[in-house]
Amino acid sequence: MSRRVFFAAPLFAVALYLAPARAQTPAETAEARELFVEGGTLAEQGRWDEARERFERSLKLKHASLTLYSLGVAQRQTGRLIEARASFLAFLAEPSTPATKPFEKPAQEAVAELEKRIAKIRVDINPVGVSGISVELDGARVPSEGLAEARPVNPGAHSVTASAPGYSTASVRVAPGEGEEVVAKLVLERILPMNPAAPVDDSVMDRVVPVVLIGSGLATFAAGLAAGMTGVIASSGAPTRDGAEADRARSMALMGDI
Repeated sequence: MSRRVFFAAPLFAVALYLAPARAQTPAETAEARELFVEGGTLAEQGRWDEARERFERSLKLKHASLTLYSLGVAQRQTGRLIEARASFLAFLAEPSTPATKPFEKPAQEAVAELEKRIAKIRVDINPVGVSGISVELDGARVPSEGLAEARPVNPGAHSVTASAPGYSTASVRVAPGEGEEVVAKLVLERILPMNPAAPVDDSVMDRVVPVVLIGSGLATFAAGLAAGMTGVIASSGAPTRDGAEADRARSMALMGDI
């Protein structure tokens, strides 16, 4: 598609905008025309992103066949091949007029060229047969009935995500080149349930606590017994029943009783 063919479009713009269409206000028509002319000027300067933006805004204000065609050219120049193809096809679907006739063949050639340049992504999900699978391509939901088909995309990086109930989400990034078809392989891993904590056996606690207490009691009893025996021995060995030694012996024996 030559620059000469494309930039002949503004020459027909005035006649096109004056043609009957759905009701636009004079202000909208004037703004659409101005944006269209700005887009053509920016395109001649190679400022395609800005040109595309002007054509998009012009088309929103007033639907016009040559705006569709011009938008397709700008989209094609900025790597938006999918969108460019759609714009050219929409242009070709419009009624043919003397103003649009010179651009029909270039649009047809552009569609054929874009078909070869558009990339494709095929989604491959494992395990096979998982129910409730949801797939997203660049954040947009892919219809389940279309999962088996290769999806046309613009060349460049894309993200593919798959999820299903009971499975962890799987994601992968692929970057097909122009005209290339790539496979996005996704593996869903089943989410295993958490192991519940083992229940406490109350009967074990019932057995443990008394043993500990009994053991402690036995230790206390043994200590008291030893003290008591010491007191008895000391008492019996005291030289008299009176005096400091006798009092000490009786105290030790009493502690043993306690």
